Amino acid sequence: MDEDPAFYKKFSEMLKDTISAYEHHRLTEAQYLAKVKEIMDSVLSHIDNDIPPELQHKDVAKAFYGLTEVNLKDKILDALTRKQISAETALTIDDIIHRLAFDNGNPIIDWQDKSNIIGKLQIEIDDYLIDEVRDKYHVNLAFDEMDTLAERCIEVAKIRYK
Repeated sequence: MDEDPAFYKKFSEMLKDTISAYEHHRLTEAQYLAKVKEIMDSVLSHIDNDIPPELQHKDVAKAFYGLTEVNLKDKILDALTRKQISAETALTIDDIIHRLAFDNGNPIIDWQDKSNIIGKLQIEIDDYLIDEVRDKYHVNLAFDEMDTLAERCIEVAKIRYK
């Protein structure tokens, strides 16, 4: 679940809602079974229909998108704008990680344990969030919120980019 926390949280909530609907007799057994199977298939194949097209073939960037979108949910009320900014942010974070933690397209050996690489990632992601999200779009993001988002994205990258 740590490899894409927002994705798994979304489907966990969908499953809870489906169970609740069944328990409150809003779904028949057949509808309940079909819905649970649909959720299971989506999780197993890691498919989320809410992912923007530019992220469809970038699995790790999808995780960054989910984290960003969740963080901006209360900050940017227009869903289309929030999704666009989240997608741009996810792709940029993925680019930053590739630039700093990869060499010739391959992850630097044990980059996850190198404090100089982690520090550079944190700084560059924070700088991007400040300049290209907070300031450019006038989003009310506190420094600790940006730090937390950057840290969570780095943690996902550590797991997914070995």
